[in-house]
Amino acid sequence: MSDRYPLARWMPAGPRAFRKGALDRKVTKLVLHVTDGHGVAAGTAEMFASPMSRTSAHLVVGQAGEIVQCVSLDDIAYHAHTANPYTVGIEHCARSPRELGPTDPGLPLSELQIAASVQLVEWLCDRYGLPLDRDHVQGHAEADPATDHTDCPTGVAGGWPWERWCSAAAVCA
Repeated sequence: MSDRYPLARWMPAGPRAFRKGALDRKVTKLVLHVTDGHGVAAGTAEMFASPMSRTSAHLVVGQAGEIVQCVSLDDIAYHAHTANPYTVGIEHCARSPRELGPTDPGLPLSELQIAASVQLVEWLCDRYGLPLDRDHVQGHAEADPATDHTDCPTGVAGGWPWERWCSAAAVCA
């Protein structure tokens, strides 16, 4: 089984941003995040690639629907603290209002991005034999209740569109 999503561009994370997974790594959840930055997936991947970065995600979905993979699915990305060993992390290039200053309106998820995200999550659920439901597809703050990113991914401009996202993925919110 491939450790890469076939529709993603490969831009590996730096050596401190992930660790090798055990041969028996069992993924039981997918964790959705927002970057609180700009809209291009490669820009986030470049941050993860820094030799000093201690944070990563397996995949990044940009506003134009492009996907970049930064960590092998066999390895453990540093994205959700205690949930890291049994999850796959997926960042979405979107932003909370006022993140870049008092007049920043934020950056909501685009329709292309939602479609690419849903297609990716469907592929991952199939790969891992997971049901495509909200118990197995969670936001960062749900999967990692101790996080100080308590509004991830819900703080994105317009809020995380769970209803639209789940409707596109044919799952119940």
